[in-house]
Amino acid sequence: MKKSKQEIENEIARLPNSFVDCLAPIISRYRQMHQGDENVVKHFVQRVEEERQRYAAKFASMKTNSDYRGFESQIEAAERDVNEHAAIEVAAAYSSGKVDVRKAK
Repeated sequence: MKKSKQEIENEIARLPNSFVDCLAPIISRYRQMHQGDENVVKHFVQRVEEERQRYAAKFASMKTNSDYRGFESQIEAAERDVNEHAAIEVAAAYSSGKVDVRKAK
């Protein structure tokens, strides 16, 4: 069954928030680990990258699916948002040397 334009737009728009939501338990898990261990950040970054790759596969699938034709700019914008959020989390972990919940500014 073909999705409506509104369903596709909503699906694409939800992906960046979905990515943030899937990172919450990952951040929580690594936050609870011994923060003095440099491997915590390294493993956290690997885990974030795995999730980013999972979402990259979703975006790639959408780009090749004819149902999403005409939505390329929205897909690319959502993908940029996901990549930006992943980069922010990784940079924050490297910068502080620990994994922590970021506070919205």
